[in-house]
Amino acid sequence: MVSHNNTEFHPHTFLLLGIPGLQHVHIWIGFPFCAVYLTALLGNITILFVIQSEHSLHQPMFYFLAILSSIDLGLSTSTIPKMLGIFWCDLREIPFEGCLTQMFFIHLCTGLESAVLVAMAYDRYVAICNPLCYTLVLTNKVVAVIALVIILIPLSFAIPFVPLILRLPFCGHQIIPHTYCEHMGLARLACASIKINIIYGLCAISTLMLDIIAIVLSYVQILRAVFRLPSKDARVKSLSTCGSHVCVMLAFYTPAFFSFMTHRFGRNVPQYIHILLANFYVVIPPALNPVIYGVRTKQIRERVVMICNENMISANITEFQPHTFLLLGIPGLQHVHIWIGFPFCAVYLTALLGNITILFVIQSEHSLHQPMFYFLAILSSIDLGLSTSTIPKMLGIFWCDLREIPFEGCLTQMFFIHLCTGMESTVLMAMAYDRYVAICNPLRYTLVLTNKVVAVIALVIFLRPLAITLPFVPLILRLPFCGHQIIPHTYCEHMGLARLACASIKANIIYGLCAISNMISDILAIALSYVQILRAVFRLPSKDARVKSLSTCGSHVCVMLAFYTPAFFSFMTHRFGRNVPQYIHILLANFYVVIPPALNPVIYGVRTKQIREKNTQIRGYAELPYVLSSPATSKIGTFNFITPGITLCIYETCTLMPLRDSVPQGAEILKKTVKSLPGSPLMFPVNATASHPSAFLLLGVPGLEAFHIWIAFPFFIVYLIALVGNFTILCVIKTEPSLHQPMFYFLALLSFIDLGLSTSTIPKMLGVFWFNLREISFEGCLIQMFFIHTYTGMESVVLLAMAIDRFVAICYPLRYTTILTNRGVAIMASVVVGRPVLLVIPFCPLLKRLPFCGHYIIPHTYCEHMGIARLACASIRINIIYGLFTIAALIFDLILIALSYIQILQAVFRLPSRDARLKALSTCGSHVGVILAFYTPAFFSFMTHRFGRNIPRYIHILLANLYVVVPPCLNPVIYGVRTKQIREGVMRIFVKKR
Repeated sequence: MVSHNNTEFHPHTFLLLGIPGLQHVHIWIGFPFCAVYLTALLGNITILFVIQSEHSLHQPMFYFLAILSSIDLGLSTSTIPKMLGIFWCDLREIPFEGCLTQMFFIHLCTGLESAVLVAMAYDRYVAICNPLCYTLVLTNKVVAVIALVIILIPLSFAIPFVPLILRLPFCGHQIIPHTYCEHMGLARLACASIKINIIYGLCAISTLMLDIIAIVLSYVQILRAVFRLPSKDARVKSLSTCGSHVCVMLAFYTPAFFSFMTHRFGRNVPQYIHILLANFYVVIPPALNPVIYGVRTKQIRERVVMICNENMISANITEFQPHTFLLLGIPGLQHVHIWIGFPFCAVYLTALLGNITILFVIQSEHSLHQPMFYFLAILSSIDLGLSTSTIPKMLGIFWCDLREIPFEGCLTQMFFIHLCTGMESTVLMAMAYDRYVAICNPLRYTLVLTNKVVAVIALVIFLRPLAITLPFVPLILRLPFCGHQIIPHTYCEHMGLARLACASIKANIIYGLCAISNMISDILAIALSYVQILRAVFRLPSKDARVKSLSTCGSHVCVMLAFYTPAFFSFMTHRFGRNVPQYIHILLANFYVVIPPALNPVIYGVRTKQIREKNTQIRGYAELPYVLSSPATSKIGTFNFITPGITLCIYETCTLMPLRDSVPQGAEILKKTVKSLPGSPLMFPVNATASHPSAFLLLGVPGLEAFHIWIAFPFFIVYLIALVGNFTILCVIKTEPSLHQPMFYFLALLSFIDLGLSTSTIPKMLGVFWFNLREISFEGCLIQMFFIHTYTGMESVVLLAMAIDRFVAICYPLRYTTILTNRGVAIMASVVVGRPVLLVIPFCPLLKRLPFCGHYIIPHTYCEHMGIARLACASIRINIIYGLFTIAALIFDLILIALSYIQILQAVFRLPSRDARLKALSTCGSHVGVILAFYTPAFFSFMTHRFGRNIPRYIHILLANLYVVVPPCLNPVIYGVRTKQIREGVMRIFVKKR
């Protein structure tokens, strides 16, 4: 628990409430915002990549578009991550300095976006009104001057906002009813005159008005020039070049001005509508801009298609069964594949987050351990399987043109798609039976649906579809394909494969219809159960009782319609739908593996009272306990949530207050109690429970606190070297085709890991050293721990992969390219990522099970598994054992590296020439240096947590810090200096720049 000390003028932190009035649906509002944010990120990065890589797009129009994409990335990233933290993790607290920083960047990016839209309007004006002078007017020098003006004018207007806020006293007001910090939103909290702020805010808006006037004037001139053209086609063509710009302007200015003006004049506008629209203007334009320009701008669209076509993979074919199939995606819509991928990705992420949330809520809440929710948990698990077995490959086709799929992989995908489809149908039937018993035989519900019966039904849900799906595999394996390997679809499906065969598929058709008949029998069983349900409902005497009974079935009916409609359309058009356009069939076939998994958790989360209340209850814990401080005294009062009541301790006096109904009611009791306390205590909510603190305090380096500010400088310098060095390595490897070899792929992977390892720790470390930002939320601490251990494991595995690469290169040089193929490297890369993730995931539940009994001070600069575990007030034996098990994995990597080097040394010393031996060993020198730099401090840090009682703590912590700072810094230096190809690649880049 952290005390929040306020000064007379500025609070240490503000609290962002999110969307007042809609707090109970925050968790669901977060999903579309997350989806749109991801669309913005992917779209704008794609635009930047296309413009950078295509020389024909190096023109003023596209330079301005690249600036717009950069601004969109800044505008959305400065707001939405914090917004999602509020919606999903209830991370409402934001430091005063952080709030000012966010406010500055929001207003700066808003001004930049407006200025760049003026520049784009001027570009269109010159292109249409003076086409022959275009290249003379908009030279590179002029474009650079315009870009400088785009930056400087908004910067000069945004900077004064900071001192205008800093001069104001806040007198303890710190609650902002918004999702982000905005100038007038902050100013209105002040307890002094804000007349200057209002006037300056209106001046800033006037610059936006001037931008709009300039844009309007340019379009008046454009329209005059266009309508003077003699040809209708010429007029249409000229106007079409402005369409994208007009759409982007409307998407930006409309919600922006609504947000600005309602802060000043909109007293009667409902607050949640204002805040939603204010959110839209930082979310919608960044997501729409790349879509609008990507779809409407011919040059960008053609370049994206060109990039996709460059990655086409040819497949080797045998007489009977091809080694691979090629999935075409959506025939007829290949030119918009990259854009189709964004909504599919967004919906997939919604499905993942929604279904995992459903599973977590049901698992953690004992009141939901009932048959209805067991079946819902099974449905969520199936939805995760159905979407995950298709959408990642689908996105690979849409974005990376990875159309090739191995024959065995295709069969595996087909098997899981049909298995999950059958299981979903069966579980919907089981849920219909559950509703039938609950409504028609309510008194016998617990006797009929016992745990044993539910277990038997769950077994049937799994076994029946499995028995039906298994024959699909041999039915395909028996068929010859005679070189046919192109599947006009996004995934492998039984009849889609069978139709490629050059033999009779009568047996496949008959068996496919039998499988469909099972789904039809499920629908009939569901229909019969609902007939009985409706009969029972309409016999009830009260209208309210009838409505209440039917409402429990609404979610189930919606889910059934979402699942069966596109599923049957897909199945039947394969057999009878000759005249249905292929792209419509494939889109609907995709919908049935995407839409139900995304809709199911939303439908059940919104419509099912118990799940909705549980989400609210989880969020309600954020109101407990409270830290109280009084200006009249230095004593602190606290109250802790302890079942079955709340213990309130104020001024050394403790009282037990019963908590009979709910957390929010308990909170109200506490608030009333606090209001009656002497000295007008101030309240600051802290999200904590008896088991888990809401936040931990990172002390930094105990014993060296006086030197924190100086210790930070070398860490900061080394971090910058790590960033610059690793980005340089990645840039060189990416731009230099001669480095597209396994050794350098692994080096690129190592650079990615180094960036992740250092970035997950050092920014927070510098915050502790320089700004005393010691607080880290419990969830944030777990996340940091997860990434530190994951990246540590990944670095160990990638060093092993590099040792294998050197072993093959030196011991089997003639077979190097046949052993380390692209496929082999891809498998090794997946092991590099997959193994550490699987090993580290258990750390989170192992820590979440522990009670901490108020211990929340971590004498370290970052969160580490054993460092957190030692704070617990319960046995951590399991944590110690599992921690040693993960260390054993690192030791295993080290042993394999040692064995590989033994073989390397044997091979090297057999070489006849001294020069050959030196050359062979020199290729390993960089790798050995990196291994020593990584393993030495890493193992010292891990082992001293467990056995090093007598080692001075500050030495242990400094060494623990070195292993997350030094390897990421040294790795690019070692490889950059010692590896000839990279050294030459860097030199080439600098020579080109000169």
